[in-house]
Amino acid sequence: MSDYVVSEDKAIQYEMIKKEDGWIVCVKVPSKTSLSDQVVVVDWLRDYQKKVKRLHPHWLTTFRETEHGYLLFIQKADDVHESVRAVDLMSEGNRVRDYWSKSLEYAG
Repeated sequence: MSDYVVSEDKAIQYEMIKKEDGWIVCVKVPSKTSLSDQVVVVDWLRDYQKKVKRLHPHWLTTFRETEHGYLLFIQKADDVHESVRAVDLMSEGNRVRDYWSKSLEYAG
């Protein structure tokens, strides 16, 4: 009896890329992957994301869909201040940063 082997271009591929401040979980999903299999992948990634957040509430997690699959970015942070600094802050984010640094001024 031979083993069942799926060629790389037809298999869902998982890869974990280590970064200095965290890691990225990459999932490559072939274009012909069934919707039910894609749901399993997304559910698994979301569950993993929830477990990370439960164990490390200050860590940042971001889920993204790509042309070829899904990415889950995980960035370590030791406290809420570090979490806020780690976010790519836009104008509204600057107000959050000001709040945490206790320098937010209120118009009155």
